[in-house]
Amino acid sequence: MRLCLNHTLWLLFLVIVPFHCASSNLTMPRISKINPTPEEGVVSFKKTIQTFWEQAQFLPFEQQIRLWDRLVEPAHPIFFDSVVNNKDELGAKWLSEKQKRLAKSFHLLSKHYPEIIHLFERFETDIPIYQQAFKKHFPRAQFKHPIYLTLGGGFDGIVFDGMVSNTGTHKQTVLGFSLEQVFLYQDVPSILFAHEFFHLYHDDNTPQNTKEQDAALKITHQLWVEGLATYVSSVLNPTQPFGAILLSKELAALRSFEHQWLIQRFLQDAMEPLGSNKSEQWFRGKPKERLRPDLPARCGYLVGFLVAQELAKKHTLEELSSWSTQKAHQEVLQTLQRLSITKADSF
Repeated sequence: MRLCLNHTLWLLFLVIVPFHCASSNLTMPRISKINPTPEEGVVSFKKTIQTFWEQAQFLPFEQQIRLWDRLVEPAHPIFFDSVVNNKDELGAKWLSEKQKRLAKSFHLLSKHYPEIIHLFERFETDIPIYQQAFKKHFPRAQFKHPIYLTLGGGFDGIVFDGMVSNTGTHKQTVLGFSLEQVFLYQDVPSILFAHEFFHLYHDDNTPQNTKEQDAALKITHQLWVEGLATYVSSVLNPTQPFGAILLSKELAALRSFEHQWLIQRFLQDAMEPLGSNKSEQWFRGKPKERLRPDLPARCGYLVGFLVAQELAKKHTLEELSSWSTQKAHQEVLQTLQRLSITKADSF
């Protein structure tokens, strides 16, 4: 499952250059290899990207692609196949989608190479600092998952929980950052890391489903996962404006009566399967997928935030992050019902 803070998920977009470490009580993710050991640090593709761009910057795009395939992806083929190129989900379209992404990435490199390389350096330096800050809020956090700093993804930050290991014997959860996208969306680092790192923590704490339970998941699951991560980002970033937390000033500007309309509207879709077209409407950013022409994209993040905010009045974040998907589904439905007939709190 792809849990993205981007664009979309995308998600989950903000102020990164210059890169400011917000307050010291915030935390960020760490990076590691396919089979990491605790003492391994951040796995950064900075030097590989530098070598690639030194040779590729003046070449035609077709030759740049061939050089990328020779210099960049072979060192971590499973990561690129599963997470960056998303071959399983895209099927036959994966190669054409990869070429579209890389065309945009190479264009950004041509215009902003120094700034993007600077982001690699700052992420390498600041990730451990934010890890320790995150542990102040979540002492049981272990930072045990591989995390990668790369280019060429259609995401800024992503948690992917289905990457098969080198041996092919088990699946791994990994965290990846595509830094040209971070630059493009001007992400606030403390928010990006808090959101994505909580996805990892939440994934670790949630009781494991059977395949049948996974297949039965509804879009309430996506609402819960993204909403709770967005709420945690607000708790860990109390001085950041709500628009930065949601990665959208337009979404943050919606008024309480629009909140209620969205909550009531989500209830109509709550039993739709996870990954259906309804997921696109609620959590993606394309204009044609929006719920109404006058509404901003990614309204599911706002509704999920409101649900998590309401539940956090009676439960700790540790409790909320340990619920099974079945319990979360029921609690989300009940909370949506309550909020649909009461005035939603303003942030």
